[in-house]
Amino acid sequence: MAQHLVHENKMIKLRGSRFPSDYGIVLENLVKITVVHVWKDHKTTRTKNANRRLAHFVKDCFTYMDRGKVFLLINRYLGPYSFEAERPAGQAYDFAVLSEFKFEFIEIICSHEHFVQLNLPFASKPGESNLNLTDEF
Repeated sequence: MAQHLVHENKMIKLRGSRFPSDYGIVLENLVKITVVHVWKDHKTTRTKNANRRLAHFVKDCFTYMDRGKVFLLINRYLGPYSFEAERPAGQAYDFAVLSEFKFEFIEIICSHEHFVQLNLPFASKPGESNLNLTDEF
């Protein structure tokens, strides 16, 4: 993706206009196909590697694509993990393994360099504030 943007001189454009409009649809189909593969064949190391590689690819998409479309890809991936979702039919699932895949995917996505951790617990007791503004701010 990066080479395409540099070659086409599109790095200076806004994220939403760097790729053709149908590129997002192609990526959504890629995620859907990969999710079906992960759910059907979730007990092999090959599937675990595919899950990791998809997570790294989606994480890299944050750098080059419209972030709303990337969040849509993440939503498409996480869809079958919800309770009411339609899952690929045909076999019994080991939900412990699938949960591990889900959280590993989220962990890789959250390791993006611009991810802001908003819900970190503080080491202090409730009501105590160790945070002070300095003259710099």
